[in-house]
This record gives sequence, structure tokens and C-alpha cells, in this order.
Amino acid sequence: AGAVPSVTILFAAIHQAEALYTELGDAGAFDALHRAFQLMDREIQRREGALVKTIGGGALAVFPQIEAALE
Repeated sequence: AGAVPSVTILFAAIHQAEALYTELGDAGAFDALHRAFQLMDREIQRREGALVKTIGGGALAVFPQIEAALE
């Protein structure tokens, strides 16, 4: 078996994401979170990472280098 590569895992949560549903309604909150995740994904990819999963107001990403995750 080959060596398993080492990666850095990052979880980020949008503060008070649940409040968006009250303020903007379901469609508005979904759209706002979708735009935020698109921006996150662009920055994650710029640092050679990958957005693995989003759920609610949270995002899970992996990076090949710890420094990239901390930028």
C-alpha cells in the first residue's frame, strides 16, 4: 500500500447563518450562502485547496499545506 498524503483540514462556519433565514427567507438565505461559498471556494482554490462539503452555514476544505489553510 502507498503512503497516505498529509493534508490540512479546515472547517469554517458563517457566524449567525441561521439568522439569514429569518431575515431573508429561505430563497434569499440560500442565495446569500451560495454566493458566500462561491467566494470561499475561489479563495480556497487560489491556495491550492479544495472545498469538500458545505452544510448549512459551514464549509469543509482541505489544503496540501498548513500555511495555505491559515492565510
